[in-house]
Amino acid sequence: MLKWILGILGVLALLLAGTCWYGYRELTSGGDTARVAIVAAPERVWQHLVDLDSLRAWQDSAATVTSTGGAVLAVGDTVRIETSLRGRPVGAEQRMHWVVARVDSPRVVVWTAIDDSTGIEVVRRIDSIAVAGDSVILTSRFGSPMIDSLRTADSGGGLARSLMGGVTKMASAALRAIAEQDLARLKARLERP
Repeated sequence: MLKWILGILGVLALLLAGTCWYGYRELTSGGDTARVAIVAAPERVWQHLVDLDSLRAWQDSAATVTSTGGAVLAVGDTVRIETSLRGRPVGAEQRMHWVVARVDSPRVVVWTAIDDSTGIEVVRRIDSIAVAGDSVILTSRFGSPMIDSLRTADSGGGLARSLMGGVTKMASAALRAIAEQDLARLKARLERP
């Protein structure tokens, strides 16, 4: 009887491990890039990327977007995005501070998320526009210089590098999923009749 119980537990453990591995592979298979094709003029898409009022309109409806700059984003502007977390006590918000690092009008905007306490760049997001026929391909690509530097540092053996590589892939996948939602909202707004 004990053999049957141990056998069943072993099969369940293998199924759980296989499910986790499959989920990890599916999550990380998209890489660090989100893309969307939008049927709109490139100038209109660009305006929605760099105009603060337009940015507010297509961000998450629960988000509050503020900027240190003017109506049109420029290099050095800080954009704060605060989102109330559902099911959390009042006052529990998620805050992101993005600094506009580069603007190559009308094609590329580079954003960096800076850690307030250390001043270290945590995440870099590059939004770029490419024209394809009557559509615009909007691409958001993510990177994390901080995690990349930790991963490439020779501070551990093969297992430490593998674990850091896995964490990096999962963080990129999470950022890509958020960008996909952002881009879907922008696409819906721009393609609305």
